Amino acid sequence: MIRAVCGDDWDVLEQLWLKVVCDAHPSVPRSYWEGQSDYFRESCLQGKTAWVYQDSESREITGFVALGGDDQLATLFVAPWARDRGAGSALMAHAKQGRALLWVVVLEENLLARYFCQKHHFVEVDREACGETGQNRLLMEFRCE
Repeated sequence: MIRAVCGDDWDVLEQLWLKVVCDAHPSVPRSYWEGQSDYFRESCLQGKTAWVYQDSESREITGFVALGGDDQLATLFVAPWARDRGAGSALMAHAKQGRALLWVVVLEENLLARYFCQKHHFVEVDREACGETGQNRLLMEFRCE
């Protein structure tokens, strides 16, 4: 089930985000991501549009999506143990509702995110070097035709 984020969710979400982001970017030191935890919270709170995917039986939060105020898909992630069960696709569909455009920035190394976005009709429109991670940042867009 998808529901709006509530204040009690943030600690669980931050721990889940750290696990997912470290797994997705093995060449970036964990310490880098730990230093980004404040940025994670701030970027997810900016747009004030965020939802979790919560297992209807166990009540465990297994996914999260947040939108920025300027059509940005700020983040979308699903717990590794809950993947391939439709949570990510449900969150993406929820995020797309009523929007003609969404954009997201993905690090080049994050193949799971890139393929997931491509599966959901995002296309790469630009790339730039990211000195902090030593990788390219890919700008991907979804446009509803």
